[in-house]
Amino acid sequence: MSLRPVLRHICGCVATVSVAAAGLPARAQSPGDLTVTDFFLPGTQPGELYETILAPSAGCAFCHGVFEDNSTKIWKEWQGSLMAQSARDPLFYACLAIANQDVAHSGDLCIRCHSPKAWLEGRSTPTDASAFIDADRDGINCNFCHRLVDPVY
Repeated sequence: MSLRPVLRHICGCVATVSVAAAGLPARAQSPGDLTVTDFFLPGTQPGELYETILAPSAGCAFCHGVFEDNSTKIWKEWQGSLMAQSARDPLFYACLAIANQDVAHSGDLCIRCHSPKAWLEGRSTPTDASAFIDADRDGINCNFCHRLVDPVY
C-alpha cells in the first residue's frame, strides 16, 4: 500500500485547520482564544438525527458479511478498510492531539469526519475524543454513507 494517499489526507486536514486558524474571528487575538463554536460549519448538526440512522455497522454483518455470495459480503471488505479504521487509527489520535495543541478546539473538525457517529451524537467535546464510546470507533460506517441517498428510490 502506498503512503501517498494517507499523506495527502493528513496534509489536507492540516491545511483545513491552518485555514481555520488564519481566518480568526474579530474577537480572537490568537488561535488560543478560539472556542469550538468558531469551527461551526453548516449542515446537519449534533442531535439532529435519529439513533436508528446511526446504528453500529455490526448489525449489517448478518446479511452483508455472513453469506459467501460476492454481492452481499461487502461488510467484510468494509471491516478491513481505512474507512472502518478512521476512528481507531493511532495516527489519527496523534494528529488530533497536534491539531488541538496548534489551534484550541480544532479537533472538532477532525472528529466530524473520522467519527461521524460521535460528532452527530454530541461526543466531539472535549475535542480530544476522550468522550468517545466503543461504537464511535466504528469510523465511517455503513449507515453514515447509506443515509446520504434516498432509501426509497
